[in-house]
Amino acid sequence: MDGRAGHVEPRARGALIPRAVLAAVALAGGASGGIQAQEASGYAELAAGTSDAQAGDSTGRRTESESDTFLQRYGFDLNWRLYPNFTLLLGGLFERDAASAAGDSGTIDSTRRKMHPYLSALLRTAIFSGQFGYYRNEDDLKTDGISISDSQEIFNSTLGWRPKALPSLTFRFIRTNTIGADRRTQDTTDDLFDLVSEYRPADTIQLYYRGAIQDFEDRLQDISVRRVSQSGRATYGDSWWGQRIQFGAEYDVNHRESDVMASGIGEVLSPLFPIAGLSAITDTPLDGTLAPNPALIDDDRAASAGINLGLPPLGGDDRPRNIGLDLGAPSAVNTLLVWVDRQLPPAIAVTFSWDIYTSSDNLAWVPGQTGITAAMGTFETRFEIRFPDVAARYIKVVTRPLARTIPSADQYPDILVTELSAALRTPAAQADGRTSQTSELLTSSLRARLLDSPGVYYELAYFARQIGSLSTTSTLSNGVSLRHAFNPACSVAARVAREDSREAGGDRLSYLYTASLRAVPLQTLQHSLVFSGRWSDFEGRSSDSSSVYLYNTAELYRGVNANLGLGISQATAEDGQRTDGSQVNALATLVPHPTTTLNLLHQRNHNTRSGGSLAAEQRLDTRASQASVTYRPLGTLYLYFSYRMEHDDRAGDRFLRNYSLSWSPFPDGSLQVLLRFDEAYRSELESLSRIYSPRLRWNITDRWYAELAYEHSLVDSALEMTMRDAYTASMRIWF
Repeated sequence: MDGRAGHVEPRARGALIPRAVLAAVALAGGASGGIQAQEASGYAELAAGTSDAQAGDSTGRRTESESDTFLQRYGFDLNWRLYPNFTLLLGGLFERDAASAAGDSGTIDSTRRKMHPYLSALLRTAIFSGQFGYYRNEDDLKTDGISISDSQEIFNSTLGWRPKALPSLTFRFIRTNTIGADRRTQDTTDDLFDLVSEYRPADTIQLYYRGAIQDFEDRLQDISVRRVSQSGRATYGDSWWGQRIQFGAEYDVNHRESDVMASGIGEVLSPLFPIAGLSAITDTPLDGTLAPNPALIDDDRAASAGINLGLPPLGGDDRPRNIGLDLGAPSAVNTLLVWVDRQLPPAIAVTFSWDIYTSSDNLAWVPGQTGITAAMGTFETRFEIRFPDVAARYIKVVTRPLARTIPSADQYPDILVTELSAALRTPAAQADGRTSQTSELLTSSLRARLLDSPGVYYELAYFARQIGSLSTTSTLSNGVSLRHAFNPACSVAARVAREDSREAGGDRLSYLYTASLRAVPLQTLQHSLVFSGRWSDFEGRSSDSSSVYLYNTAELYRGVNANLGLGISQATAEDGQRTDGSQVNALATLVPHPTTTLNLLHQRNHNTRSGGSLAAEQRLDTRASQASVTYRPLGTLYLYFSYRMEHDDRAGDRFLRNYSLSWSPFPDGSLQVLLRFDEAYRSELESLSRIYSPRLRWNITDRWYAELAYEHSLVDSALEMTMRDAYTASMRIWF
């Protein structure tokens, strides 16, 4: 169920019959004593384009294709304040996209029409609030003599009560009716009843409760599902004696029931409930820990989780995005849903390739199915990624951001991931019946300052988790930490702790230790030396790991900055397998002139594995060196060049070369010209991609512009060659 069903965004609205709406508003205003609309806005957009493409592959096969498109888009929003506390919102979007494509197999004409009208009434006072909204989505497609009509209706009502010094209450009801292809492909109703209460009886105590009932009915597949969930949270935090002692605790309890009644042959998607969201940007998906990302599982499908799948800027980070979940315990999963902040056209959505990885410890990852293509739903802004069943505690999906070689990629600089959810897809017959699960989570911590100088602290933490019938897992940590600054230029920090953990397979005893030295002899020179390690014993089997890292940052001269990181690490697993590693990260930035920036990068990772179950020693060495230059002699001219060499013992050697040029000779005038050129070469496939795109824009007024554009793209590799020429003309007027 999309939590944004009641959320109204201006960019997703538009007018179907703006004049009729305005006339009705004016008539109503006169009848009510002169009350008028507070705000009215809208836009009209027209775009026409034509393109032709030639493609050939290594077998000598050649194909040619042509296409013509004409897009109409009209939007309107009306914000009408009838009374100081009562507001009426009205508007919608109308879009018609006509296309004709001709190729070796003939000509296909298609017309797609979308309508999204909405009506929403808001009542807000200091204590009471209410909202009712009606939203309708229609998507009609006619192509090659076939007509498909999909529609969706959303009814959203919310009542809120927020009295002072008393618990707040928010009740929400959302009904979603979805009909696909005149009830031939989909006919469902989804009802959600939701109650949320929050209460702060004291400054140190916060209480939270949420109860929800969701009824889902699929009339075509004869499936009914009722899900009931209740969750509560109590949080306490306080400090005493001038914050010398600090204590905090949180207790969470969740109970979920699912009742499936199925007599059909369809599928049931049973959601899983992760305990943490995880993410990282790295081009080594087999190794490395993902960092916590709570925004991925906060049920907010409108706010960004800090992961962008859109086209990176010139010289930007185009490494793969790793998006994952911690399921709390090994769980069966075969579906991931990646939610983004906007609807994407099929030509853009299908260019993403998704790879699945699983892990038991969030350190070493095992690849699963790769190269998955996932289309986006008709009405929901999500990718549904399906793969064979896997059982793991940690799971992640990896994909690269939008490539510059994709036609019209520059129109999508931001495709923001908002949520990641996991589910188990099972045949309806297997899911029939009732299931339930209760989970409890307790976290608490105590911190006491024993000495002021040097700063010595005692730290006590306890963590416990119970999921269903699984055994309770818990960790008790006792630690002492020290922080001391000898002078403004030199400081040290250290910590040692003992952890006693109860896990599913037995008890674990661990000792953790870390120490760091930071030196700042000059404002332009900093050094940090960090040593850390861990020793563990699990049911008589021991393991250990330790590492030393040195970080250096220096401004050698004005405009010359350097960063150097060196590290070595070793780890011995419970089965006796030993891993030794070393890392080198060097970066230099030179600005010899305000118009020129030079970046030099070198990275090297070396790992050696031996012992344990390995028959022979394994070595893995990866290296990367890159040089890039940015040159901006004028405010209107931008040039970029980069060259990167990579070595991987598994994948071999490759190099990448990129050129980019952007020129806008009249940036502040009514008539603007933009010339853009991009070229990229990748050696592993002998792939060359080149894009040349001039644009002409005329700002007729501050609310009206017209634009002409031409784009020539070439992709030539050892497997295929594609060349495309596209011409577009567009106009936009808004008020």
